[in-house]
Amino acid sequence: MGMGSVVTRRFDDDYLLIAGAPAVVRKRLAPQDAYFARSYLSHDHHPAGYDGRGL
Repeated sequence: MGMGSVVTRRFDDDYLLIAGAPAVVRKRLAPQDAYFARSYLSHDHHPAGYDGRGL
């Protein structure tokens, strides 16, 4: 999802980069792309008290 995108319909496919106003498919991604693995990002990088819903 691109920042500032306006989603006006449902996207049922997996591994898509969608962006724009209105949002459209910009690129089909492979499941093994680095973005989905994120093994380089440790799981302890959130500030204390972070619960996934914001601070």
